[in-house]
Amino acid sequence: MITLFLHRLLEAARRHRERRLTVKSLSALSDHLLDDLGIARSDILRLADTRRRDDSVRRPPRVQARRTRTIDTARPRLPARY
Repeated sequence: MITLFLHRLLEAARRHRERRLTVKSLSALSDHLLDDLGIARSDILRLADTRRRDDSVRRPPRVQARRTRTIDTARPRLPARY
């Protein structure tokens, strides 16, 4: 239980740090460059919050399938050139 709390605390700190870095990086760009990117200066905070929400979505872990070798003798194999 304590490890789960610490894990969540560290994840929250990481997301906050990434949000600050995103806002700082985008704020340092000129208006002309932001316009070239299609970003208004007033959208910077919204974009950083959107990124934070997208990162917090929990995705199921990838499970790699076990490799099994099966031989299908019922169907003849096609030559490799087809």
